[in-house]
Amino acid sequence: MSTAGNSAVEPTSRRPPRSGSSCIRRIEALTGRAALARAREDQEVLRDLAETLRASPSEVPERVRHLAGRVRSLEEEVEAARAQAAVPDLEAIVRSAPDVAGVAVVGITSPGAGQATLRALGDRVKPRLRAGVVIAASARDGRVDVVVMATPDAVARGAHAGKVMAVLNRKLGTRGGGRPELAQGGGGDPALLDAVMADLASVVGEALGAAADGRR
Repeated sequence: MSTAGNSAVEPTSRRPPRSGSSCIRRIEALTGRAALARAREDQEVLRDLAETLRASPSEVPERVRHLAGRVRSLEEEVEAARAQAAVPDLEAIVRSAPDVAGVAVVGITSPGAGQATLRALGDRVKPRLRAGVVIAASARDGRVDVVVMATPDAVARGAHAGKVMAVLNRKLGTRGGGRPELAQGGGGDPALLDAVMADLASVVGEALGAAADGRR
């Protein structure tokens, strides 16, 4: 195909619009050889992926989605194993938990654990409690990570994980929040963690008082 003047129409390839500091959106076009080279590169990448996955090119997207799901599942299994290794004797911790207004307060410190491991720890403890609040925390890389969980029975008694997190924020310098049954936060001063974790009964008591005031 040609235009007036016998100039050949060259293939084009459009890139997504980009925003600059001037907030002007524009479309860049690659023409001629550049467009063909880009298309060949994309085809080569697709062929390589198909060979690696032992699939046809049309099957690549579904295979990638399947692998991504498998990776997430394996990551969850790893975090669960880390949680079990971090605190092997949860029964003893639960038995020794103080009671605050009918709510058991379980505190667990797992040095170096991330948020995922702390959540896995909380998930291991919650089934062992009827009405209880679990506070799992760690210190790593100059910061504190905290996960707070409350069982449904504890919530019915006035416990609120987000309000517990608010009290911890004031005491640890962390930032975070959440819902009645789950909250999390991070940052703060690791030097304060041991003292705060040793007095979680007062933390939960303060949060219960705040929740009671909020209902009046």
